[in-house]
Amino acid sequence: MFSEPDDPTQRDRMHTAFTQAAANVDATPEPAAAHAWGHNGRTLGALVTTVNSRAWLRIVEAPQGKQGGKL
Repeated sequence: MFSEPDDPTQRDRMHTAFTQAAANVDATPEPAAAHAWGHNGRTLGALVTTVNSRAWLRIVEAPQGKQGGKL
């Protein structure tokens, strides 16, 4: 696990994207769960609650046109 990015814009963008991703899969971020940041703030993961159980949700930020490549 890495430290969160120093850039507040990047942190806000990733937190917003995480919340939207959770909503897209009908999950709710667990408020007390620690967030796990990836290298250079490119990924963000945390526990979420779904209708059936708890799960881990991780999002990744990639440059446009580079989605699906190696991190």
